[in-house]
Amino acid sequence: MAVVDLMVAPVSLNADSVPVLLQVVTVLWDHYTPLIQEQARETLVHLIHEFVISKLDDENTPLATRKNIETLDEGRPRP
Repeated sequence: MAVVDLMVAPVSLNADSVPVLLQVVTVLWDHYTPLIQEQARETLVHLIHEFVISKLDDENTPLATRKNIETLDEGRPRP
C-alpha cells in the first residue's frame, strides 16, 4: 500500500491537515527511489483535486478558469 492509496475519493480531509500532507509530499518527492517519488507526485495531484477541482462551483466559476483547470487535469499522466 502506498501513500497515494489513502487519498482515493471520496476522502474527507480537513484544511488543518494540508500543511502536514504537503510536508510529507515534499519530503517523499526527494526520495531516492523513483516509485516513492511517483507516489508523492500522485498524492499531490489527489490533494489538488480534492481541495481545488472538486470544490469548483460550475455556476460561480468563470468559464475561462474552468477551462484552464480542465486542461491541466486532462494533461496529467494517468497510471
